[in-house]
Parts: sequence; structure tokens; C-alpha cells
Amino acid sequence: MSIKDPAALQLLQAPVALYLQQFAASSRQTMRYVLQDAADRLGVDDVAIEEFPWHQLQPGHITALV
Repeated sequence: MSIKDPAALQLLQAPVALYLQQFAASSRQTMRYVLQDAADRLGVDDVAIEEFPWHQLQPGHITALV
């Protein structure tokens, strides 16, 4: 993957898209729903999963989802 490639650069700028790419096409929609549900349950239901600050999650946030 070259960073000069616009599609590759977009993936680097969109970690959620990169994460979802690892799943089969048939599973991506389900995983997208799971991520949106997690964001909603963390109190950020007005933000798209692509905009959610996943990198700021702490262990306590994850525990709250279980």
C-alpha cells in the first residue's frame, strides 16, 4: 500500500474503514452495527463511528460495555 495512492491514504485516515476491511463483506455490516452500538452505549450516539475517538477509550470504558 502506497501512501501516494488516494484510496490507501483514505484508509490510513479512516481507521474504522481499515478495521472493517479485515472482515468478509457479509460480516462488515454486522461489525459496523456492533461498533455503532458500542458508541451509543458509551453515550456518543450522535457521532458516526468514523468520527468516534476510539483511540481515547480506556479499560473502564470497555468494562462498561460488558
